[in-house]
Amino acid sequence: MTRTLVVMLAIAALLVPARPTAAGDERPNVVVIMLDDLAADVADELFERQPVLSSFFLDRGIGFRNAFGNDPLCCPARATFLTGLYSHHHGVTANDGRLFDPSVTIATALQDVGYHTIASGKYLNDFVLVEDKTPPGWDHSVLAEGGYRDVPVWVDGVQKNAPYSTDYYRDRALGFLRKAPLDKPLFLYLSPFAPHGIDGPYGLPQPAVRHRGDARCKAIGTRLTPAWDAIDGDEPAFMQAQSAASDTFPKGWPLGKACRSLLAVDEMFRDVRLALREQGRLSNTLFILTVDNGMAWGDHRWPLKGVSSSTPLMLWMRWPARWGAEAREVREWVQNIDLAPTIAEAAGVTLGPFPTGQAAPDGRSLLPVVDGTGTLGRDALLEEHRSDNSGGLRTALWWGIRTTAADPSGLWHYIEYDTGERELFDLTADPWQLTNLAGEPAHADTEAALALRLEQLRAN
Repeated sequence: MTRTLVVMLAIAALLVPARPTAAGDERPNVVVIMLDDLAADVADELFERQPVLSSFFLDRGIGFRNAFGNDPLCCPARATFLTGLYSHHHGVTANDGRLFDPSVTIATALQDVGYHTIASGKYLNDFVLVEDKTPPGWDHSVLAEGGYRDVPVWVDGVQKNAPYSTDYYRDRALGFLRKAPLDKPLFLYLSPFAPHGIDGPYGLPQPAVRHRGDARCKAIGTRLTPAWDAIDGDEPAFMQAQSAASDTFPKGWPLGKACRSLLAVDEMFRDVRLALREQGRLSNTLFILTVDNGMAWGDHRWPLKGVSSSTPLMLWMRWPARWGAEAREVREWVQNIDLAPTIAEAAGVTLGPFPTGQAAPDGRSLLPVVDGTGTLGRDALLEEHRSDNSGGLRTALWWGIRTTAADPSGLWHYIEYDTGERELFDLTADPWQLTNLAGEPAHADTEAALALRLEQLRAN
């Protein structure tokens, strides 16, 4: 090549506009990792064995220690994440994706203002029955209803097969991510099936073949809480009728397979983080690590979700450009209804009005709480479960209220079942909900006040 040609090429390169980068748009990227079925009280123990997630979130992120779900069931909870609405407002009260109207979600709101949106993983239960396999709001999507091996998935509406779903979701997401326009902020929703169990109420997760027997999870043991198999006759009838969890797991709920199933999620996040770094997106990204619902995992004999003790959630966030890398905890009482409003405020978008006519989400942004500029000021959280089927087990329908530290009466959990049964727990003295105080004269005033407050929250 002649010197003249080299000079000419150099001059031409200077005249070509530089490719825009993610740093050119001040709006943050958003990456959400939503796991499936995890008891909040063992989340730290499980994630301490996931090297990338542990280093990124536990060691440098923000942990929400009083996070709860509105409805502890997969499909209602996922619809709540997408909308910021209570279950009885978005209408998905059972594990049936056909109940969901996806026309207004955090994805559509972000896409409308120029975000490049990607979803990869479990979307809604019974997704195979949902007519539209390309719901609005997603530039690219890899959607399924659950499962680990040989899972039917829809890639931009075209049916494929996922040999091992976590790896498949990772690979497809990376492919879309690497082709994402750098002049647009990114919304990436990763929703692996782990650590959901398979094959019945006492079924355990299915780790990737390469992680079977992985030494990192060898010593994790079991989950054995004070509420394990606890039944004293004051629980609702459906719980009393359930066989003892110790009949299946005599030493407590096994955590080994849950831990090993998450190792593939750790690798997924490792690769996604590297791709974000290569694109210059890593610092200005709001990361959220959470789960659709909590689990009882043997508490009060109950193996699954759908009960009042399974509303606690695991929730971590990190936004390096805004919050740095110092690990800290947030003690404010928050709910999964708050996640979509938090993302919306971070991106500078408005979420709503919704197809029902509701103008705005039920949740509130958590940014002021994390920034230290404000509080939510909630004195109570509304909980509900309006399905009689929770993973194949029959439950009663119920409404609940959980008071917060902002309530001068203390920390209480009150549940009304459609059967007429009632539960009342003093969470300060009884955090594992072992003693039902409903109906006791000494607590009649508290019960009446909580019943009235529950009625008010339900009416909103």
